[in-house]
Amino acid sequence: MRASSSAGLPLTFTATGLPTGLTISSSGNITGTPTRAGAYQVTVTAKDTSGATGSTTFRYDIQSW
Repeated sequence: MRASSSAGLPLTFTATGLPTGLTISSSGNITGTPTRAGAYQVTVTAKDTSGATGSTTFRYDIQSW
């Protein structure tokens, strides 16, 4: 996904609902290795330096092999 500030301000990102083992950096990169299979509802929020925010929610399906 992509995000930008309408005012051109820097953004920081947070997420809720990520599977255990995954993290999101303040620049929005989701990395790691999930530790459990399952379906997860993840909400990512972008916030600019003026305090304006925007969010999106998506489903993250993790399957075990």
